[in-house]
Amino acid sequence: MPESRATETEPMTSTDPGSAAGPPAAVGEPHGSEPAGPALGHSAFPGPVPPAAPAPTDLAAQLASVEARLAAITRQLAEDTARAAARERVIDRQHAEIERLRSAERGGLLRPVVTDLYRLRNDLLRQAATTPAEITAERVRAMLRSFADEAADALERCGVAIIAPASGVAVDPARHQVTDTAPTADPVRDATVGELLQDGYEDVDTGKVIAPARIMLHRYQEAADD
Repeated sequence: MPESRATETEPMTSTDPGSAAGPPAAVGEPHGSEPAGPALGHSAFPGPVPPAAPAPTDLAAQLASVEARLAAITRQLAEDTARAAARERVIDRQHAEIERLRSAERGGLLRPVVTDLYRLRNDLLRQAATTPAEITAERVRAMLRSFADEAADALERCGVAIIAPASGVAVDPARHQVTDTAPTADPVRDATVGELLQDGYEDVDTGKVIAPARIMLHRYQEAADD
């Protein structure tokens, strides 16, 4: 009976993983250690470690921040565009007004009016000075002078001033036209205005003479000996 119990017993197997993993370790190398060098065909240094992917909540926050900045930039751009468009409209209106004024100046729309007005005024003044006394001259003169004053007001509204030099002032060739001369024994009065024969006219803004004043000029002459 003891012999049959011995034959039924199986030999005990080892649980050491190294015993079934392959051939035994080399002499001098501890059991279960890593190889001493890198494997054939691989680099000795590890490659770059890829960055960790952002968490979903962080990515959503970044996207929201970017969208907010883009929206602010869009609003600012729209406001700047609107202001630029408003400035362009103002510039266009001013340009159109300047062109209109230039066109009016080129066309000479005001010049004929000014010419007619100053000619009318001179005619009225001349009639007032030459009206015969037998036809109630004082009243006619007063009426004609009132018409001349109205014409002067119209000229002033058109930007035209009257040139009316007083007697004794120095002659200005740019503003006075000598149409007659009168002798004077006073050397101080030489080359001065003796009498205003007709008013002149000039532009108020530019000072340009439209029509010079017609005058009688004083010329010095020594008194003849008796």
